[in-house]
Amino acid sequence: MRLTCQKFKRGIKMNRILKLSFILIFLLFCISCVSMDVREVNYSIGTANARISVNDYDDAIRVLTRALAIDNQNETALKLRSDCYCYKRDYGKALEDCTVLCDLYGNAEYFLQNAQIKYCLSLYDEAIEDLLRIEPEYFEVSDKIEYWNILANCYARTDRFAESLDYYSKMIQVEKHSAIYYARGIAYFYLQDYEKARDDFIETLNLIRNVPQKDRALIITDDYYYYLGYCELILKNYNSALDNFNKIVEKEEYEDLDSYTAFCRETISGKP
Repeated sequence: MRLTCQKFKRGIKMNRILKLSFILIFLLFCISCVSMDVREVNYSIGTANARISVNDYDDAIRVLTRALAIDNQNETALKLRSDCYCYKRDYGKALEDCTVLCDLYGNAEYFLQNAQIKYCLSLYDEAIEDLLRIEPEYFEVSDKIEYWNILANCYARTDRFAESLDYYSKMIQVEKHSAIYYARGIAYFYLQDYEKARDDFIETLNLIRNVPQKDRALIITDDYYYYLGYCELILKNYNSALDNFNKIVEKEEYEDLDSYTAFCRETISGKP
């Protein structure tokens, strides 16, 4: 009887050892699988970065999609794929990935990128909502300027020019750039503050004089001369108004231009 009990106890002990062994093997297998998955994701991210460096965004997206099939919450893979979609101007898909980043990680960088994408999709009110959720004082200067720029342009695009002024002015305090002066001048123009608008348009031209012609042509357009000419007309600077109106190339695009030009000529010449 004593021998039988000893054999029984040894059998129980052996079963426990076997169970522990199976558990250990299973755990090692799981760890191995996880390790393989991590290596596969990291390899895919490295490959995607290499593809991005040579502007092969389609292949980078393919590789990153494979990585996200393994780990659908991988922050780096989501960020890179969203960037790739932006480079391809596929903003709808870029927004999908960036929205996941905002939901999962909620940091200011992703809300800023989300707003940039929504701006490109003309979702101006939604972009404003994203921007107002973050505190820009903790940004680097470049990100702070980008934050103000998107917010100002969103307000301007939705005809809220008074709100846009504050953010254009903040940018000018940091960086006196011709495009910012021009945008603020347009805001003043639609708020009918023609003197401030005129001053900003003139400063735009002063700042842009030394830049290459192809870059100047992006800002100094027929619209620029129309806006400045109209301001000078309202401010009764008829010679300057006429000079700017005469620089407009596609005159037929501006419905009242002929009457404005005629009025300036008649006023200058003294004829009724």
